[in-house]
Amino acid sequence: MEVTRKSFDMQLKELCEKLSSMGHFVVDMLGEAMKAVLSGNIELAERVVAMDDTVDDMDLDIENLCVQMLARQQPLGSDLRLIVTTLKVISDLERIGDYAEDIAKITPIVVGKDMSQLFKDIPELGHMAMEMIRKAVKAFIERDVELAHNVCKDDAPVDRLFRHILASSISYIRSNPQDAEAGVYTVLLARRLERTADHATNIAERVHYLVTGKLVQLAKFYRET
Repeated sequence: MEVTRKSFDMQLKELCEKLSSMGHFVVDMLGEAMKAVLSGNIELAERVVAMDDTVDDMDLDIENLCVQMLARQQPLGSDLRLIVTTLKVISDLERIGDYAEDIAKITPIVVGKDMSQLFKDIPELGHMAMEMIRKAVKAFIERDVELAHNVCKDDAPVDRLFRHILASSISYIRSNPQDAEAGVYTVLLARRLERTADHATNIAERVHYLVTGKLVQLAKFYRET
């Protein structure tokens, strides 16, 4: 029994290390995507697009490990919560990787266009979304419930800034119909960042569940208080 438990503990450690690596990789990927689209660096954008295959491989690898552990060990209590939570978190991270790829693909479309007015608030939104996912991953790795709550508190400001960018972009399109495409892609970019923040809150809420055993919609709670 001791040997079995020791082996299982080693698998749990491996699981956490793999998820940590995936989390940091996705954060870096999103950062590179933002650099590419804001600077018009097509070569960097292409590298970001290629990174999505690595994210997908990480997702599948961790999922397979979770399935093996569930089938062979039939875990209970906190061990079961960790595995179930990990399966949820990698799904969120995989989606954020997809959003980073989408953002990178916008780069060649906006290169050569004057995006200064449309992109005025995009760097701030990108920074806010990246900080949320960075803190969410850190909260999971360190089992930090307080940090998880802080992530969820940050969601409302992201939503407000997204709505501001949306309204500004619509106004720009109406005034500059010849540049409608640029306005549409600005909205698409902002939407991907807003959705990234939503997935960060998902991860944060799962940290709360992992540590406390209670499922709580923290983002909704903080929006209403």
